[in-house]
Amino acid sequence: LDRSEHLGLGRWLKRFSDDVDVRDALLNHIAAVTLRYSLSYRRHLIEQVVRCPREMSVDQMSYVLESVSTLDRRYPNDDLDQIIDFCFAPHTRQRRRLLALG
Repeated sequence: LDRSEHLGLGRWLKRFSDDVDVRDALLNHIAAVTLRYSLSYRRHLIEQVVRCPREMSVDQMSYVLESVSTLDRRYPNDDLDQIIDFCFAPHTRQRRRLLALG
């Protein structure tokens, strides 16, 4: 998905850790969490991952991914995009928005 759509996950992982084992473990965790999700939800989760700072610990990232999975199971009727946004909100850089004053 990252290679075909250039979401930046590969570049982000290289900045996140020099350790190949850590990168592989994180990729496996992302794959395990998103295994039953549709392509659009996988894309949304990856977009949120690459917005996280590289200073974030592996444990924090694992906790966020597990939180997404847990909340999705606990609240199956809720919008998964909102669950993903909620779990990543404390860790992602906010997008810059232009404010036009008239």
